[in-house]
Amino acid sequence: MFQQSAFVPSSLRDYRFSGLSSIFSTSRSFRNLDVHLDADNERDMAKRVKLVLREDIYKLGKNGDLVEVAPGYARNYLFPKGLAVPVTPGVMKQVERRREEERQRKIDDRNKAESTKTALATIGLLRVPKPVGEDDAIFGTVTNRELADVLKEFAGVEVDRADIEVPEISKLGKYEATVKLHAEVTATVNFEVVPD
Repeated sequence: MFQQSAFVPSSLRDYRFSGLSSIFSTSRSFRNLDVHLDADNERDMAKRVKLVLREDIYKLGKNGDLVEVAPGYARNYLFPKGLAVPVTPGVMKQVERRREEERQRKIDDRNKAESTKTALATIGLLRVPKPVGEDDAIFGTVTNRELADVLKEFAGVEVDRADIEVPEISKLGKYEATVKLHAEVTATVNFEVVPD
């Protein structure tokens, strides 16, 4: 019988199998390359720059926020336009002071809204005059603007009309409206629609 391996020189046989070994060795090198790429990504992540924003920037943060961005974004966009400053101890003190002032302002706004709520609760029943037709039906309806004017005139409380929610009114009678004084504080105002 004819043996094929006998006629193939060992150098060619090794060459043929060395091709497979080179494939395996390249796959190992690709694995090593993946490991190196992951390490490069970790190094790039560490190269992020901490900044304090000077203006509100969509999807990044608000004025005074401490953010981390890519160095190119900071160098090419944020710094030239004056939208951010690098973090220094002095800047951090200013940020902390501004945050404390903002926190105090929010507390003061909430306290003012609470005092307005108690003032509206002590007013009692307000009267809103409207022209009347048959069967105690009124002409038009009571709007939030009319209710804001009545609150200002008789109660001395000034409220933005956009913050007043008035139910649908078509007849004389007693009704209740809600007034949003603050994000966390709402008050109810009782009023009566009377003939003009």
